[in-house]
Amino acid sequence: MTVQQRLMQLGSFSLRLRSSTRNDVTSAIECADYVIITATPMDVNLGAANILASSIYTGIIVNRPNAESISGHDLSWFLGTPDGKGPLLKSPASHASGTLSDWITSLRPSSLAAGSVTNTGITLTNTYQYMCNREALVAATGLLGAEWNVTPQGELDAAAASTLFRATPRVIITRRGEGPAGDYIGLDGGVVKSSSDIAQYITGATVLGNGSGATISTGTASGTTSYVDLFGNPLVVEQFINAPTETATSADDVAQDAVDKLNELRRTISATTKTFAPTRHAIPGDWIYVHDPDADVADLTNTIDFRGDLISPLAVRLYGIDWPIMSGHGVFVQHADGSITDLTPHVEWEDGETRWEIGIAPQPIASAEASRSIGSAATLGPHPDIAARAATANPPATGSCALTAVSGGLNLGAGGSSGSEYHIVDGRCYWRAVFVFSGAGWSAGTGEFRVSIPVAPSTALGGFAQVGEGWYYSSAGFTTVTLDQSPGGSLARLIYTGGIVGAAAPAAPMSGAVLSVHGDYPIA
Repeated sequence: MTVQQRLMQLGSFSLRLRSSTRNDVTSAIECADYVIITATPMDVNLGAANILASSIYTGIIVNRPNAESISGHDLSWFLGTPDGKGPLLKSPASHASGTLSDWITSLRPSSLAAGSVTNTGITLTNTYQYMCNREALVAATGLLGAEWNVTPQGELDAAAASTLFRATPRVIITRRGEGPAGDYIGLDGGVVKSSSDIAQYITGATVLGNGSGATISTGTASGTTSYVDLFGNPLVVEQFINAPTETATSADDVAQDAVDKLNELRRTISATTKTFAPTRHAIPGDWIYVHDPDADVADLTNTIDFRGDLISPLAVRLYGIDWPIMSGHGVFVQHADGSITDLTPHVEWEDGETRWEIGIAPQPIASAEASRSIGSAATLGPHPDIAARAATANPPATGSCALTAVSGGLNLGAGGSSGSEYHIVDGRCYWRAVFVFSGAGWSAGTGEFRVSIPVAPSTALGGFAQVGEGWYYSSAGFTTVTLDQSPGGSLARLIYTGGIVGAAAPAAPMSGAVLSVHGDYPIA
């Protein structure tokens, strides 16, 4: 019968009912009902709205292994599960210079209510699609310098961490007894573990964003280090981050997000207390104090007056909390029709300890694999391949191909037109272009025709390699043409069976003449 809560992660709960619980009570409880826990028992006649308003924890029931057992998850379950189930972004969620408020509005599912959102002063231009809302929310808020929280009342809040959560510690975990002490709440606890590591530490990150080959988007960020290698040089521990959904604009932000999270010694502390309903005092995300000099948990630069003594507690962040459902709580189930069942008289209470997971460095990354994908929605969750394949981040670019005559004077005319586009993939340029002579003032100019292609081709095969093909419609009808790179640089000439296409070959053009060409070639 424990509630597990984690900062911006899916938590869980479980409870047992007494074996003597009446059948009409147990049979009324179904999956997808809601468990509501209050700090004190309440009269069920107060109604669902008042009981929910007093909730210190609300969870959705997802498992009933037997009549007396109930388990499930907190309300962030509605954002999506770790295996990618939940509300899905089938259509793109997109903003140009979107604020935190803009993104929360787009990514909040209707199953959660709008909460408090405070913009961070940072904007984000991006598109998220083919992933669950949780993946996109984690990615977007990370790049916007924000965090999020789902309240027991089902509201989605978001802001910078110091705004969203308690930045000035109110709770102090010591070995000095439990109870209020001036501006502080003292909790009697024991530090059971204090550890530190640099297992996921990095000094810099390079993001590989959307695109491929020569057009791949990249971003970099560097951090500082006080560590050295064997020869006294600054330690270099850099990491590539695969982020195929990120644009060139956001790649640097993704890299900086990674460095912000991983360019620190990670120190974690586990403490236990006998606290009743601990989330009345602190929730995951808040900063708290811990003081246990015997476990080397203190900060001599920070001195406060606590119960008449000067102590030097260490300010740490609460990342997770596991707490027992104890006698004195109120426990209710809200059903699909909005009715309430009071389970308080039937709960098998637990008499256990509250476990606090706290640390100094930013929240640990769950795994080495996850640390390669900080900030990239494509790889934060279970949909990396889908997001990568569906990314629209490397579409064909509008080309600047032009048709000219060697001796000049070529003019497509007042009604003439030209258009081109290209796409570079794996070191090759794929392109196409169309030119139409039409209207007053058109002229074929003088000399052979040339087409400027998007980028210079490789000359590894010499100067006559083919770079395209197509057809030319003139007064001679349709003529098949081939383009080669012999003019050099990004120019190509047009060859047909009788020679080189020009102002008079294979025949003079006329209004309505069309040149349509396309091709692919290795780039220089």
